[in-house]
Amino acid sequence: MISTLFMFGFYSHTQSSALGNLFPLFNHSIEDLFKAAKSSCIIYISFDTLLIYFPFLKSPEKTSKWAHFALLFTTLKYVVIIVITILYFSLGQLQHTLWPTLTMAKIIEFSFMERFEYLFIFMWLIVIIPSICIPLWCCTRILKKVTTIKPSLSLAFFLVTLYIIALTFHERVKIDSYQRFVSNLGFYFIFAYIPLLFIIYLVIMKFKKTNLA
Repeated sequence: MISTLFMFGFYSHTQSSALGNLFPLFNHSIEDLFKAAKSSCIIYISFDTLLIYFPFLKSPEKTSKWAHFALLFTTLKYVVIIVITILYFSLGQLQHTLWPTLTMAKIIEFSFMERFEYLFIFMWLIVIIPSICIPLWCCTRILKKVTTIKPSLSLAFFLVTLYIIALTFHERVKIDSYQRFVSNLGFYFIFAYIPLLFIIYLVIMKFKKTNLA
Protein backbone atom coordinates (compact mmCIF):
# COMPACT_ATOMS: atom_id res chain seq x y z
CA MET A 1 0.00 0.00 0.00
CA ILE A 2 2.91 2.35 0.69
CA SER A 3 4.25 1.88 -2.82
CA THR A 4 0.78 2.53 -4.21
CA LEU A 5 0.60 5.91 -2.48
CA PHE A 6 3.95 6.90 -3.97
CA MET A 7 2.70 6.01 -7.44
CA PHE A 8 0.53 9.13 -7.34
CA GLY A 9 3.76 11.10 -7.50
CA PHE A 10 4.09 9.97 -11.11
CA TYR A 11 0.91 11.82 -12.04
CA SER A 12 2.94 14.85 -13.13
CA HIS A 13 4.74 12.67 -15.69
CA THR A 14 1.49 11.84 -17.45
CA GLN A 15 1.09 15.51 -18.36
CA SER A 16 4.32 15.46 -20.38
CA SER A 17 3.88 11.96 -21.77
CA ALA A 18 3.37 11.03 -25.40
CA LEU A 19 0.56 8.64 -26.22
CA GLY A 20 2.28 7.80 -29.49
CA ASN A 21 4.96 5.89 -27.57
CA LEU A 22 2.46 3.05 -27.13
CA PHE A 23 2.05 2.63 -30.87
CA PRO A 24 2.21 0.75 -33.13
CA LEU A 25 0.51 -2.13 -31.36
CA PHE A 26 0.99 -5.83 -32.15
CA ASN A 27 4.13 -5.23 -34.21
CA HIS A 28 6.12 -7.95 -32.44
CA SER A 29 6.21 -11.63 -33.21
CA ILE A 30 5.20 -14.38 -30.80
CA GLU A 31 8.88 -15.22 -30.36
CA ASP A 32 9.65 -11.64 -29.27
CA LEU A 33 6.79 -11.73 -26.78
CA PHE A 34 8.07 -14.99 -25.29
CA LYS A 35 11.58 -13.54 -25.01
CA ALA A 36 10.20 -10.49 -23.20
CA ALA A 37 8.16 -12.70 -20.87
CA LYS A 38 11.24 -14.80 -20.13
CA SER A 39 13.38 -11.76 -19.32
CA SER A 40 10.73 -10.42 -16.92
CA CYS A 41 10.25 -13.78 -15.22
CA ILE A 42 12.44 -12.68 -12.32
CA ILE A 43 9.62 -10.43 -11.07
CA TYR A 44 7.24 -13.34 -10.52
CA ILE A 45 9.44 -16.30 -9.55
CA SER A 46 8.75 -16.03 -5.80
CA PHE A 47 5.23 -17.40 -6.09
CA ASP A 48 6.58 -20.96 -5.87
CA THR A 49 7.21 -20.37 -2.16
CA LEU A 50 3.47 -20.97 -1.79
CA LEU A 51 4.28 -24.68 -2.04
CA ILE A 52 6.19 -24.38 1.26
CA TYR A 53 4.06 -22.11 3.44
CA PHE A 54 0.62 -23.18 2.19
CA PRO A 55 0.31 -25.99 4.82
CA PHE A 56 0.77 -23.36 7.54
CA LEU A 57 -2.32 -21.37 6.51
CA LYS A 58 -5.10 -21.91 9.03
CA SER A 59 -8.01 -21.32 6.64
CA PRO A 60 -6.87 -21.68 3.02
CA GLU A 61 -10.44 -21.46 1.72
CA LYS A 62 -11.00 -18.07 3.35
CA THR A 63 -7.60 -16.62 2.48
CA SER A 64 -7.62 -17.68 -1.17
CA LYS A 65 -9.79 -14.77 -2.32
CA TRP A 66 -7.52 -12.26 -0.58
CA ALA A 67 -4.48 -13.91 -2.12
CA HIS A 68 -6.02 -13.63 -5.59
CA PHE A 69 -6.96 -10.01 -4.91
CA ALA A 70 -3.39 -9.21 -3.82
CA LEU A 71 -2.05 -10.91 -6.95
CA LEU A 72 -4.42 -8.92 -9.17
CA PHE A 73 -3.59 -5.67 -7.37
CA THR A 74 0.17 -6.24 -7.69
CA THR A 75 -0.13 -7.13 -11.38
CA LEU A 76 -2.16 -4.00 -12.09
CA LYS A 77 0.40 -1.91 -10.24
CA TYR A 78 3.20 -3.30 -12.39
CA VAL A 79 1.15 -2.62 -15.52
CA VAL A 80 0.51 1.00 -14.49
CA ILE A 81 4.21 1.61 -13.80
CA ILE A 82 5.21 0.07 -17.15
CA VAL A 83 2.61 2.09 -19.08
CA ILE A 84 3.63 5.37 -17.42
CA THR A 85 7.29 4.62 -18.13
CA ILE A 86 6.63 3.85 -21.80
CA LEU A 87 4.49 6.98 -22.14
CA TYR A 88 7.19 9.19 -20.63
CA PHE A 89 10.27 7.76 -22.37
CA SER A 90 10.69 7.11 -26.05
CA LEU A 91 12.12 3.83 -27.32
CA GLY A 92 15.56 5.36 -27.81
CA GLN A 93 15.55 6.85 -24.32
CA LEU A 94 14.57 3.53 -22.76
CA GLN A 95 17.48 1.81 -24.50
CA HIS A 96 19.96 4.23 -22.89
CA THR A 97 18.30 4.64 -19.47
CA LEU A 98 19.50 2.25 -16.77
CA TRP A 99 16.68 2.73 -14.25
CA PRO A 100 13.72 4.44 -15.98
CA THR A 101 11.41 4.36 -12.94
CA LEU A 102 14.13 5.77 -10.67
CA THR A 103 14.88 8.44 -13.27
CA MET A 104 11.24 9.51 -13.19
CA ALA A 105 11.41 9.67 -9.39
CA LYS A 106 14.34 12.10 -9.63
CA ILE A 107 12.17 14.55 -11.57
CA ILE A 108 9.45 14.67 -8.90
CA GLU A 109 9.75 17.80 -6.76
CA PHE A 110 8.05 18.93 -3.57
CA SER A 111 8.41 22.19 -1.70
CA PHE A 112 9.32 20.32 1.49
CA MET A 113 11.60 17.69 -0.11
CA GLU A 114 14.50 18.19 -2.51
CA ARG A 115 15.60 14.61 -3.26
CA PHE A 116 12.44 12.55 -3.62
CA GLU A 117 14.35 9.63 -5.13
CA TYR A 118 15.89 8.82 -1.73
CA LEU A 119 12.44 8.31 -0.25
CA PHE A 120 11.44 6.36 -3.36
CA ILE A 121 14.42 4.00 -2.97
CA PHE A 122 13.60 3.48 0.71
CA MET A 123 9.99 2.74 -0.21
CA TRP A 124 11.10 0.22 -2.82
CA LEU A 125 13.32 -1.42 -0.21
CA ILE A 126 10.22 -2.02 1.93
CA VAL A 127 8.63 -3.70 -1.09
CA ILE A 128 11.67 -5.92 -1.66
CA ILE A 129 12.11 -7.06 1.97
CA PRO A 130 9.19 -9.56 1.93
CA SER A 131 10.54 -11.00 -1.34
CA ILE A 132 13.77 -11.75 0.52
CA CYS A 133 12.41 -12.86 3.90
CA ILE A 134 9.86 -15.38 2.62
CA PRO A 135 12.31 -17.34 0.38
CA LEU A 136 14.86 -17.31 3.22
CA TRP A 137 12.29 -18.79 5.58
CA CYS A 138 11.40 -21.40 2.95
CA CYS A 139 15.06 -22.37 2.58
CA THR A 140 15.46 -22.83 6.33
CA ARG A 141 12.22 -24.81 6.46
CA ILE A 142 13.33 -27.16 3.68
CA LEU A 143 16.69 -27.80 5.36
CA LYS A 144 14.93 -28.47 8.65
CA LYS A 145 12.66 -30.95 6.89
CA VAL A 146 15.33 -32.93 5.05
CA THR A 147 18.23 -32.56 7.51
CA THR A 148 18.85 -31.98 11.20
CA ILE A 149 20.23 -28.46 10.71
CA LYS A 150 18.58 -25.92 12.98
CA PRO A 151 16.84 -22.97 11.25
CA SER A 152 18.94 -20.48 13.23
CA LEU A 153 22.16 -21.94 11.80
CA SER A 154 20.90 -22.26 8.23
CA LEU A 155 19.47 -18.73 8.35
CA ALA A 156 22.85 -17.33 9.41
CA PHE A 157 24.53 -19.22 6.56
CA PHE A 158 22.07 -17.92 3.96
CA LEU A 159 22.32 -14.35 5.24
CA VAL A 160 26.12 -14.39 5.07
CA THR A 161 25.97 -15.91 1.57
CA LEU A 162 23.56 -13.25 0.35
CA TYR A 163 25.72 -10.53 1.87
CA ILE A 164 28.83 -11.82 0.11
CA ILE A 165 26.96 -12.06 -3.20
CA ALA A 166 25.69 -8.50 -2.78
CA LEU A 167 29.25 -7.24 -2.21
CA THR A 168 30.53 -9.09 -5.28
CA PHE A 169 28.52 -7.17 -7.88
CA HIS A 170 29.34 -3.48 -8.28
CA GLU A 171 29.24 -2.80 -12.01
CA ARG A 172 25.99 -2.52 -13.92
CA VAL A 173 27.12 -5.11 -16.50
CA LYS A 174 27.74 -7.73 -13.78
CA ILE A 175 24.41 -6.97 -12.13
CA ASP A 176 22.58 -7.41 -15.45
CA SER A 177 24.40 -10.68 -16.13
CA TYR A 178 23.50 -12.02 -12.69
CA GLN A 179 19.90 -10.88 -13.14
CA ARG A 180 19.65 -12.70 -16.48
CA PHE A 181 21.12 -15.82 -14.89
CA VAL A 182 18.59 -15.77 -12.03
CA SER A 183 15.75 -15.01 -14.44
CA ASN A 184 16.66 -17.96 -16.70
CA LEU A 185 17.12 -20.24 -13.72
CA GLY A 186 13.74 -19.22 -12.31
CA PHE A 187 12.08 -19.66 -15.70
CA TYR A 188 13.21 -23.27 -16.05
CA PHE A 189 12.50 -23.95 -12.38
CA ILE A 190 8.89 -22.82 -12.75
CA PHE A 191 8.05 -24.16 -16.19
CA ALA A 192 10.23 -27.30 -16.23
CA TYR A 193 11.25 -28.49 -12.76
CA ILE A 194 7.94 -28.03 -10.92
CA PRO A 195 5.84 -29.61 -13.74
CA LEU A 196 8.34 -32.49 -13.84
CA LEU A 197 7.92 -33.05 -10.10
CA PHE A 198 4.16 -33.01 -10.56
CA ILE A 199 4.36 -35.65 -13.31
CA ILE A 200 6.64 -37.82 -11.16
CA TYR A 201 4.18 -37.47 -8.27
CA LEU A 202 1.28 -38.56 -10.49
CA VAL A 203 3.23 -41.59 -11.71
CA ILE A 204 4.18 -42.62 -8.16
CA MET A 205 0.60 -42.25 -6.93
CA LYS A 206 -0.66 -44.29 -9.88
CA PHE A 207 1.75 -47.13 -9.08
CA LYS A 208 0.74 -47.04 -5.41
CA LYS A 209 -2.95 -47.30 -6.30
CA THR A 210 -2.18 -50.18 -8.68
CA ASN A 211 -0.24 -52.07 -6.00
CA LEU A 212 -2.98 -51.53 -3.43
CA ALA A 213 -5.60 -52.79 -5.85
